[in-house]
Amino acid sequence: MLAALPLRYTRMMTQIAQNVAGNQPVLPSRWAAEVESLLMAGETTPAWVEIDLDTRLHFADGLVIVTEKRLLARPPGAAQWSDWPLRAGLKLNHADHAGVGTLELVDAQGRLACWRYTLGNNLAALRVITEFDLQLKSLATGRPVERSLEDFCPKCKAPLEPGVDECPICTLETSTPPSTWTLFRLWRFAKPYKWQLLAGFLLALASTAATLVAPYLTMPLMDNVLIPFQNGKPIDWDLVMLYLGGLLGSSVFAWLLGWLRGYILALVSERIGRDLRTATYEHLLGLSLEYFGGKRTGDLMARIGSETDRINVFLSLHLLDFATDVLMIGMTALILFSINHWLAIVTLLPLPFIAWMIHVVRDKLRTGFEKVDRVWAEVTNVLADTIPGIRVVKAFAQEKREAERFHEANRHNLAINDRLNKTWSLFSPTVTLLTEIGLLVVWAFGIWQISRATSRSAC
Repeated sequence: MLAALPLRYTRMMTQIAQNVAGNQPVLPSRWAAEVESLLMAGETTPAWVEIDLDTRLHFADGLVIVTEKRLLARPPGAAQWSDWPLRAGLKLNHADHAGVGTLELVDAQGRLACWRYTLGNNLAALRVITEFDLQLKSLATGRPVERSLEDFCPKCKAPLEPGVDECPICTLETSTPPSTWTLFRLWRFAKPYKWQLLAGFLLALASTAATLVAPYLTMPLMDNVLIPFQNGKPIDWDLVMLYLGGLLGSSVFAWLLGWLRGYILALVSERIGRDLRTATYEHLLGLSLEYFGGKRTGDLMARIGSETDRINVFLSLHLLDFATDVLMIGMTALILFSINHWLAIVTLLPLPFIAWMIHVVRDKLRTGFEKVDRVWAEVTNVLADTIPGIRVVKAFAQEKREAERFHEANRHNLAINDRLNKTWSLFSPTVTLLTEIGLLVVWAFGIWQISRATSRSAC
């Protein structure tokens, strides 16, 4: 059926399908017909960027397109298209300065062409560069470029090679992941509140210890009250009230200590966050205009806003929960080994498997959360560009264009979060499953020990 259609419509349908599969919007309608007449058989436009500045830096319309065979360009103000067949030695360079981006096509002999644009088109330009490099690599190796729906960077929209999670453009300055020890750089912000932090740690230690009082009171309650009652002895109500009062007192004491711990650490984390935001903002004010010309407003707002809030949540909740869990595991292990060392070993058996699984999925989760931050900064960029300049948007009737920009950013936000949730939704239930299996192993081991003790007593 597709073969029966005219060549133009067949090529157009193929182009639309590849653009959708490639996570790239279709060419703007004002360019579509003109570009269609230039394409050769089997040629598509996987990446393109609108050039909106001429050589005098005046606003004008132009377009640069990468295809599987060549680089097409119509400079702003020009009536004719130029093309450069893809070959070894070609290179597409990128630079930006004071809010103006530059694309430069060079080879061994020198510069072949140069185009300039406003930084609103910077993401599309970065995508063109990456696509250009991929097509040159495909030409050299003879293998086609293959992509899935998820093989695109959420920040710069650059295509990613299969199996690669890190974008080569966004991670040029951070080729290696930051060390966990980087967190100790926060100490200069936490140092003024060191005594409050020490008090919070001691309260966490005390509340964890108070929580573990319950097992010590539950065992004598079973041995001295319930089991003798099953053997025909009357219940000693004074002893029952003593044990139950101890359980109630330890629970109330643990609640009070936990509340104090959480309140103190929450106050400290908010003050650390305030100092961190102030230091970041003052540092930004001291940077050059060139730095601000190459950054989007949403990225800078994310540094001071949402990312600082994440640090606050980490310090007040996640770090506290981690420390409490480690203390709980350590104290529980000591109690179990003091009761029965074999039972303690069986109880702690799932921990190595859980630690191994955390190690396996750690990089995926870290990369996923970093991508979530990047793509949310992209959404914020659109809002920061549109809302302050809403009068300009309405004056030039650009509501539809801005809505499409937000739709695209919002779609990338959804796609990246869905990808992260695939890993996270599998990780949490798997930890629960391993815990339940460990509980079953403890029950089986306990029943086996009881059966052995019973058989020995019968003999």
